[in-house]
Amino acid sequence: KGGAVSVAGANLTMDNVVLRGNQVNVSFQRNGGGVYFSRGLLTVSNSIFVDNRADYGGGLNIASPAVKAAITDTVFQENTANNGGGIYMVSAENFTLSRSALIENVAVSNYGGGIYFSGTSNVGTVDSVIENTTFSRNEAQHQFATGSALAVWDGYLTVRNATVADNKTAPAVAPGANAGG
Repeated sequence: KGGAVSVAGANLTMDNVVLRGNQVNVSFQRNGGGVYFSRGLLTVSNSIFVDNRADYGGGLNIASPAVKAAITDTVFQENTANNGGGIYMVSAENFTLSRSALIENVAVSNYGGGIYFSGTSNVGTVDSVIENTTFSRNEAQHQFATGSALAVWDGYLTVRNATVADNKTAPAVAPGANAGG
């Protein structure tokens, strides 16, 4: 877990950090090419995640209902994963992404070239928010892929003031039934 950084059960603040060319090389739980984060408060600002690789979350993998994550002024570019090329976010209590960009990230398998999101769906849960963020030239490459920019599987997510442009699903083959987006 975590090609460059792996944190479980602690808080992490990253400011003005570049994570470049990292990957997870183990055969089990290849999550978070740049960062794997579970249980705690994650704050990322003014940072760049570029050319990182993993099975889930090429740039960043957030995996726990006990996570609060706030990401601002950060670029996720040219990261690759089976799902969640830029970010793979599952079950975080709260997720905020603002004034950021997801550019040219790739989901080789099914979901979320830019972001795969599966938040909590408990009544009373605070909505997760993506705002003032750009999704551009991301790809979900599988024939039955969905969500080239953003794949939302579960939970509450508000997207506002976002630019979504030139993202592609299954660019090399004809899309299968129910694929696209």
